[in-house]
Amino acid sequence: MSSIFKVRNFVFTKVASKDNVKVIFLNDFIRKEFSEIDTENILLPSGVDLEIFNTSKVDKKASKKISFIGNLLRFGKERSLDTVINAFSSPELRDYQLNIAGGPDSEAKKIKDLLLEKNIPNIKVTGRLNREEIVQELLSSSVGLLVNAPDKHSKYFTSPLKYFEYLTAGLKVVAVDFPAHRVLPNQENIFYFENNTNSLIEAIKKACNSDFKEIELEEISLNNRAKKIIELFEKF
Repeated sequence: MSSIFKVRNFVFTKVASKDNVKVIFLNDFIRKEFSEIDTENILLPSGVDLEIFNTSKVDKKASKKISFIGNLLRFGKERSLDTVINAFSSPELRDYQLNIAGGPDSEAKKIKDLLLEKNIPNIKVTGRLNREEIVQELLSSSVGLLVNAPDKHSKYFTSPLKYFEYLTAGLKVVAVDFPAHRVLPNQENIFYFENNTNSLIEAIKKACNSDFKEIELEEISLNNRAKKIIELFEKF
């Protein structure tokens, strides 16, 4: 991983002085990490393709169904799903359903085996899904989950696409309390938890018992993101 960062720093150093180069940062923590780069830049979080939701059938949401969509590993390391599994195996969340969809397949199988071993029936692991399957999964849920390992990049240098997909599907979001999550747009739909079982249980209960606050979807769309990038170059 260190070699990747060395290449990134080398590229930034070489291009930063050129007039026709603009840098797009996902959040201000990343921009501050490269404060020495003196060139035009803009803050733009990730965006979502609204079209994949517009063509999908909306299912009736289950108020106690929670979904986690995404890679089960980040930089080859686990995403702290052990805390999630412990929470859903507790009596407090016995009536709640968690669906985990993601790969790699080896990691999905590892989690499935653990669930069988511990006899946890209210967690389902599906492995990777295609785009249509992901949308249908989200539209049938009421809460989306954001978890990650407590490393520097997860805490500060991320703008997770799944967050914007959750919002587009009308899901409340339960997120581990990391600085990068605190600067995401539409905070009114996020319920935070500390990285421990009891805090997660309380956040899930609170989210499931709350209403989704309507948002302006165009603001978080890929189309809007593309327009802002074009505007950055139109000034020159």
